[in-house]
Amino acid sequence: MTCYPSPSNFNIDLELRGQLRSEAGGDDLFDTTDIGSNYVGIVARMPLYSYTELDRERDREYHRRTSAAASVAQFVAAVATRNHAIRELALHRSLEARASIRVQKGIVSASEQVTYLEKVASGQRALIKAESEIMESRLTMAALCDPEKQERMSQYLRLVSDVPKRTHTGE
Repeated sequence: MTCYPSPSNFNIDLELRGQLRSEAGGDDLFDTTDIGSNYVGIVARMPLYSYTELDRERDREYHRRTSAAASVAQFVAAVATRNHAIRELALHRSLEARASIRVQKGIVSASEQVTYLEKVASGQRALIKAESEIMESRLTMAALCDPEKQERMSQYLRLVSDVPKRTHTGE
């Protein structure tokens, strides 16, 4: 939340009132001004403490926070979906390679390999979709930021959304 711009300082609750006054030839000393008996007046009223503006500010802050929460949730879900798609894709690729060897040796028909190839293609589509959702939510969160902090936020989100490093312990 510290990334987002601070609330505007130009929050004025202003009420304007206009009045037109016209005297039709009377000699009333108290109803005329120095400029004559016809005049237009505009009065501005600005309260020092406005409940309306406080409500508006609370509403803006609520929408800002819920928008940020929705963007974070979308980002986290997209990263989790992408990581799951990577693991699933690796599994289907290894099963397809196994099926390829089994087809070459005549153990099974080619339909087994085709099935795994279809699953690999489906996994790649899921991976591309998850990557695009990560990018969308990352750009959304960066766009909500103060322009001076956008690049730093974008770099942080790229770092957080990087694909986890694989650790191999089998030597």
